[in-house]
Amino acid sequence: MRLTFLKVLFILFFPISAFPQSFQDSSIIKNLKFINYLIKINELDDANYLLKNIDLNKISNNNIKDSIKFLIGKNYFSMNDIDSSNKYFYEISKNSNQFISSRFFSAYNFICLEKYDNSKDILNDFKTDDLNIENFRSLYLSAIALLKRNYNEFEILSGKFDYNYSPTVQAERSLPEYFEQLKNHKNNSMFLAGLMSAVIPGLGKVYAGKKGEGLAAFIIVSSLAATTFENYKKAGIKNIKTIFFGSVFTAFYIGNIWGSAFSVKIKNDEFNKTINRQIMLDINIPLHTIFY
Repeated sequence: MRLTFLKVLFILFFPISAFPQSFQDSSIIKNLKFINYLIKINELDDANYLLKNIDLNKISNNNIKDSIKFLIGKNYFSMNDIDSSNKYFYEISKNSNQFISSRFFSAYNFICLEKYDNSKDILNDFKTDDLNIENFRSLYLSAIALLKRNYNEFEILSGKFDYNYSPTVQAERSLPEYFEQLKNHKNNSMFLAGLMSAVIPGLGKVYAGKKGEGLAAFIIVSSLAATTFENYKKAGIKNIKTIFFGSVFTAFYIGNIWGSAFSVKIKNDEFNKTINRQIMLDINIPLHTIFY
């Protein structure tokens, strides 16, 4: 969606400065609601354009100024611009209505950067009497514990789940399932994969779950070994063909061992990344439900 000329004209150039302060404030709030709507429907460029045309230095009301900074931070958050997003979230005063929500968004930014301790510090940096927010904080901290693979801490924090706050119920049910998957999952051994492929070329790939690649490695390495041996029998070890095929065989044989070991590493990493993405999604959904 593109903003129409009349909307831009009204929002940017309507001379609210000619009216009393109370009218100016209500007009700004109305415009901020429209910008928030643009962010909700993912019209981020339009929202960014309008926000950049607001001069914060001309805003006297600190609550409105904080609301503008929050919207700027939230828009950058939606654009995955973490540094810019955090810059504005950090500027929001502790007395602002947006202070706690800005801290949750900022904490999620640090989770995306895998700076989990920074995220924990931000979440523990405020107090609240709101039981729902306290429940959400426990959910966030338990998710961070899982991302860090700190199972003892997760069990303590997840024990605080009460399953009464609708935006967090699904995540409260899902996180313990991920915990069980992680706890019961056994990573395959890179050393064993390499050893298996050293004995039988390609077997380590099969162990890593890549049967097709394992079969291909076996055929290639075996064919090169057979060709090298055949030339050795016919022409001797110093023959140029024997040396050539022997060199190619050695390269493929060693590559098959290393490839098998790294296939296992990739498989283990993919499992962990999949679980991490699910954890992050499960706390991102209530974040948007509660604070958007």
